[in-house]
Amino acid sequence: MSSFETITVLILGKEYQVNCPKEDSTALKKAVEYLNKKMDETKQNSNAIGIDRIAIMTALNLTDDLIRKDIHISKITAEKDELSNQLNMQNTIIDSVSDKIENAMEKFEKRKLS
Repeated sequence: MSSFETITVLILGKEYQVNCPKEDSTALKKAVEYLNKKMDETKQNSNAIGIDRIAIMTALNLTDDLIRKDIHISKITAEKDELSNQLNMQNTIIDSVSDKIENAMEKFEKRKLS
């Protein structure tokens, strides 16, 4: 069973207390660093005033990024599946040709011995 710890994080200059499993504290700190960076970018690049508005705008931007990446991953997965199917078809053709060559060689050897 994991033990929890309370970590103080700083987001846009405001402190928050967050409980997390000890083994997740490093990941949490990286997430906070990333979130703080993104919220600061939102603050700098928009007229959003107030931490709530900045948080909502940042959440929307991060969600958009996530959806775009998900779509990109889906496209890559579809391409990978198509290439895998093509490879399987090529392997089937190679196996068929290989079988024909083996059969032809067997017939040749039988004729040669007769």
